[in-house]
Amino acid sequence: MVKNWKLGKLVSAIIEKSWPRDAHGHYQEGEEAILQHMLSWTAAKNIFHLHGADEKLISKLTDEAKERIVVASSAFSAISNQVLRGTIEIKQLNHILQNKSTFIELLKIDCLSDSPRCKESSSMKRLLQWRYDEVKAVYNERELVQSLITMFHKLQEHIAVDMRKLEEKHQINIEEMTLDEFMEVHQFDELSSDLTGVVTYFDLEDIKEMARVLRMLKDSFIFCMCWENQAKDLSKRNQHGNLIDEDDDSSEEEEVIEVQTVATPTVIQRDIFQPCYLKYQKIYSDLKSGGLKLEEVDVIFRDYKGKYEELRKELEFMCRTDRSEDQNWIQRRTQQIEQYHEIHLAVESALVIKKVKQTLCPQGDFKVLEILLEVADVNFKKENLDRIDNSLMQAKKDLVDITEPRRQCLQELAERKNFVLWVKEALEDINELKVFVDLASISAGENDLDVDRVACFHDAVLGYSSMLYELKPDSGFGAFKELLKKLWKALDNDHNLPKKLRDTARHLEWLKTVKDSHGSVELSSLSLAAAINNKGIYIISAQHLKKLSLDNALTLKIPEEHDEGIEMRCYTLEDLRELQNKLMLMSGKGEQGQGEVDQFAEVFAGVQRLTVAFVDLYAAGNPLFRHWEANINCSGLSGRPAAGIIMDFNLSGVVGEIMVEGNMLEQLHDLCRKMEQCLDFWKAFIDQQRSQYYYLNYYTAEQIVYLCNRLIQKNLKDLESQTLMMLSFIKPNCRIHDLRQTWHTLQYKLITTAPERNEDIDFQTFVEVPGSMEAGSTFEGDGADLQSLVEQASGSQKLDLVWNAYMRDMQSVLPDSLDVRNLGKLLEILANQEEDDEDEEEEEYMLSEKNKKGIFRTLPKGLVSGRPNLIICPRAEVLTSCISVYMSSRSEPLPTYDEVLLCNATTPYEQVELFLRRCLIAGYCGEKIYTLLHAEDLAYEASCKVEQLFQRLETQCNKPYKLVIICSADREHAYIPSAFSKYRLHMVPMEPLGQIQSYLSRHYTVPKEEASASAVFRNRMFVGVVTSKRAGVGKSLYIQRLYKELKKSTKRPSLLKCIRLIEPTVDENSILQSLLNSPKKELTIFHFDITSSVQKGLHEFLFKLLVLQYLMDSEGRMWKCSNKHLYAIEILQSARNIPQNGTRPNANAQIDFLDVFPKVFCRPPKEILEMEMRMRNNPSIQTEDPLMDDQEFRSEAFQRPYQYLTRFYNGISLDNFMYNGVEGTHVECLQMFFVYCGIMDPSWAELRNFAWFLNLQLRDCETSVFCQMDFVGDTLMGFKNFVVDFMILMAKDFATPSLSISDQSPGRQHVDLAGATEADLAPFRIRKRWECEPHPYIFFNDDHISMTFIGFHLKVNEQNEVDAIDPSKKT
Repeated sequence: MVKNWKLGKLVSAIIEKSWPRDAHGHYQEGEEAILQHMLSWTAAKNIFHLHGADEKLISKLTDEAKERIVVASSAFSAISNQVLRGTIEIKQLNHILQNKSTFIELLKIDCLSDSPRCKESSSMKRLLQWRYDEVKAVYNERELVQSLITMFHKLQEHIAVDMRKLEEKHQINIEEMTLDEFMEVHQFDELSSDLTGVVTYFDLEDIKEMARVLRMLKDSFIFCMCWENQAKDLSKRNQHGNLIDEDDDSSEEEEVIEVQTVATPTVIQRDIFQPCYLKYQKIYSDLKSGGLKLEEVDVIFRDYKGKYEELRKELEFMCRTDRSEDQNWIQRRTQQIEQYHEIHLAVESALVIKKVKQTLCPQGDFKVLEILLEVADVNFKKENLDRIDNSLMQAKKDLVDITEPRRQCLQELAERKNFVLWVKEALEDINELKVFVDLASISAGENDLDVDRVACFHDAVLGYSSMLYELKPDSGFGAFKELLKKLWKALDNDHNLPKKLRDTARHLEWLKTVKDSHGSVELSSLSLAAAINNKGIYIISAQHLKKLSLDNALTLKIPEEHDEGIEMRCYTLEDLRELQNKLMLMSGKGEQGQGEVDQFAEVFAGVQRLTVAFVDLYAAGNPLFRHWEANINCSGLSGRPAAGIIMDFNLSGVVGEIMVEGNMLEQLHDLCRKMEQCLDFWKAFIDQQRSQYYYLNYYTAEQIVYLCNRLIQKNLKDLESQTLMMLSFIKPNCRIHDLRQTWHTLQYKLITTAPERNEDIDFQTFVEVPGSMEAGSTFEGDGADLQSLVEQASGSQKLDLVWNAYMRDMQSVLPDSLDVRNLGKLLEILANQEEDDEDEEEEEYMLSEKNKKGIFRTLPKGLVSGRPNLIICPRAEVLTSCISVYMSSRSEPLPTYDEVLLCNATTPYEQVELFLRRCLIAGYCGEKIYTLLHAEDLAYEASCKVEQLFQRLETQCNKPYKLVIICSADREHAYIPSAFSKYRLHMVPMEPLGQIQSYLSRHYTVPKEEASASAVFRNRMFVGVVTSKRAGVGKSLYIQRLYKELKKSTKRPSLLKCIRLIEPTVDENSILQSLLNSPKKELTIFHFDITSSVQKGLHEFLFKLLVLQYLMDSEGRMWKCSNKHLYAIEILQSARNIPQNGTRPNANAQIDFLDVFPKVFCRPPKEILEMEMRMRNNPSIQTEDPLMDDQEFRSEAFQRPYQYLTRFYNGISLDNFMYNGVEGTHVECLQMFFVYCGIMDPSWAELRNFAWFLNLQLRDCETSVFCQMDFVGDTLMGFKNFVVDFMILMAKDFATPSLSISDQSPGRQHVDLAGATEADLAPFRIRKRWECEPHPYIFFNDDHISMTFIGFHLKVNEQNEVDAIDPSKKT
């Protein structure tokens, strides 16, 4: 009894533990779960045998176990009955079929099945086999449906397809459906019918054959292509109203599809599948037999080019249609198709070789080409695939190595027949090539273009020499093929060989000339002159030129004919002058030769004269000739009716091209004379306008043209910042709003006042042609009228009409540009315009700039008005003397662009002219002092013109002008000091340095109410010099800290722009370009980093930038300094009183120019330490210069080394120490660094290098497991101190420079080593100990954990342990 109870308890536990549960721990009750459990439960058979055999044992089971037994028995019995009837779900049946033997064994247990048939294993096996076949049929039928849907989807692009029923049934989950829903299932004791086991659910009876074929061929590319093509054909027939169903046995019940009708599967089978399958089978049979047409191969196998392994698999697909085992034909057809695809390359090569044969004319056997050229015949595509036979493949093989580059090489040879024939005639063999090249080189002379032509000819002929000279007249294809190998070798050595042949063939005429002249420079020059006289075209133009000059305004083009057409050969002015020199050195070669020379020289001189007149008109700022072009056709000398000169002003809508007929040479001289008259007319007009409109004298001719093009009303909305900056010199802080008001005022004046008449117009225009325009008439701007007048005129009189029309009414001829007269009026209105009350305080920061009556200055004592004041002083004092001149009027603003002109050897006369006009012409309401600096440096020609202009303007001047000329004593005998020597003053205005500094500081200070980047600099000054005695002491860092402070203190857009000056001479053009290219931010710090290599022009540049507060480049672009920005100059302090331009020192010079500006002095760490110690001892000591940077002091790079060095110095164990937070003071930190850095007086850069390197090593030391006591315990106690000791040594060595470098001291110093002692040579010796005396190092590796030991010497001691020793002392 007890035994049964224990067994029952055990069985109950087995049943309950093994029964499947859900996520909540409850027993699963479903039939599917019970079935899976029964089939997978290995103890099921034994448990249920007990249930049937031992009732007493069952009674001992727990209630839960009994319930599980009953549920399992009931469920299994129901499932077995479903299997018998075929009503079981597919997924349950799949479980049973996967565990068929287990299921049969369970059926034999009485409690699990009531049917006797279930006890028979053979019957159940037969039944389960039926069920297996039935399930398999269901899945097979579903695959057929899937194939149909896949293929039908490909048709939908062309026709509408009805797939709703198929898709609905395909979307059902067959796993959850019962087997008898799909078919009539097999039953025990019942005879099977024809439909038993046949799937009827999917209704595929009528289209099953199509479905089977589609499943078999759905992955075949060719079948899918036929399938889609058939759909396209059906779609086209539908669009034409044809019926899809054309012939069918049932005449009355025909199924037809008209346009837009949806195709059913049955219709698709009949009208798409059946024709498609028949076509596919025909392709297969033709392909197998080799009867497939080549034109069909092009279409069917087009996409298999280069994919022949995929083609082989495709052909294996096709074999499925007849289930043939013979697949030997596949390899042959694949090879044939591959060869056919590649044969076109050989055919192209054959065509090229045929052309080469026609060019070189060999008469041998070229039958191989004929075989390949048959392929190029139109009827070849009609041949069968078997036409690709061995003979064709062999012919293709002969040309298979001709790649595309090689074919291009032969193509060039074939197309240059004229060149080839000439070369073979002119050079009988390759040996003559060198002789000809030498002759051609003599003819080329130093002309780079001709030298390149000779080299190109040499390479081309030498590269193709095998074809040109080694191919015999009776050579056949075999010999031709052998010679090709040499050509291929030449092509491999020079990939540009075809291009060289093409280029040299273009120059055949030039080569013929060289041949005819036999290398004579005289004959080749004469030949070129004759070509120019016969067909040369001179072109004068300023189009696409950034800066116009005589050298780039004139070009010559000569048309040359070659195989590809006509090419223009170009010559520059330099080339033409070289040719002229050669011709002038020649003796006459007969009357004809001398005539060619004279004609060329006369025409060339006239063209140069015309070009000079044009360039001068362009430089004088004449807008009419801004886009003028002229073509002088030398062929016009022959007297042909074609125009010899064609001019175009590019005035769209006003006048078109102007053709000057008649004798070209006569018209050229006449045109030159009139262009020179136009220049004189224009200069007189501009002189008149500059005298009448004072503010035109602020701008050069180029700048006036720029302003005339920009200051038209339609451009005011998007005006360039450069325009506003240029206008700010006459209207401070000029805005677009000011320009709009000025324009309104100008328009009102033009409307309300009578137009001004130019009294001198008759002296600025040509005499009118009778009948063309009445004297005094006004051109109204009718382009058609001017065009017709020009067409009626003859010769150069056409230029007269255009010029007169322009001078009488400039606005009508150039409507998109402001004329000079109106620009003068506009500038005058703008300069005298009053400020708006609401913006006055925001816009102006100087009291004098708010004065509406202008600037009034007084001359210093000793200087007089109404005459020039010539001052001669040392060069070093010129700039400070200029500042002193203006200090007599301290309340007025600093002088700027219009009052001071700083001259040098390149200063153009125009700038000095404008300066004198501003000084001597009335028009300004105030009284300014005009100062000319370094006038002695002006060029001689400019100086002469300046003297003449001054004398002329002074006689016309009726105001007490104030003119000061300051020259250097070094060149007091130059032209200007000599010419004005009678005005020389024997005194030099020079204020004390302190007063100059105070004067400039007052003008540099920005009021607190104005937003400015100067807010972060000393006393809100927007100019500052940051200097030091040596490099690397924190000047750049100081400026960076200013920018960070600026970003913190304002939300306005800000920028730090660094401009580095490194060239020996200051290039103001590049500096101005950098300023103009910088992003436009409201508050900007401009950092000018001036290196010690800058030697010339520095003081002059700083004077313009910081005192005159402007820069201007050679193109007229300008920069005006703004007090909203901060201009920080970083520079090393130079030796006092050293002049800038290489002159000898002057003992009387007392002021270094840099000292006049607000200055910040950066000191090295040693001086900072001394200062901070004094300030700590005496808090009353204050300084505005930077001390140790607190941000650097608090940084990890300084704090970690400082904290370790402090503890190491004090002998404190570092084993448990880790860097954390900020400790100490500036003084303590510097003191500790000085102890260990190894340099007596380091720079901040050297000190930072020492700290930075040591910090990296110490950081790795903290993270290394070998230096953490938690890991090494007492095994390596003191090891961290040992490591840090060597790290300090290595950081000291790496931070020490090898030699004294020049940047450590201001400027370059000359050292005399005569009699030098060892102490004198010490600074030049190697400082780093590791470079001359190796010693041990420890440093951490890239993994930041392990370390490397270098230079350690080890020795085993008496205790059999290892000691590190000093090898020199053996201790």
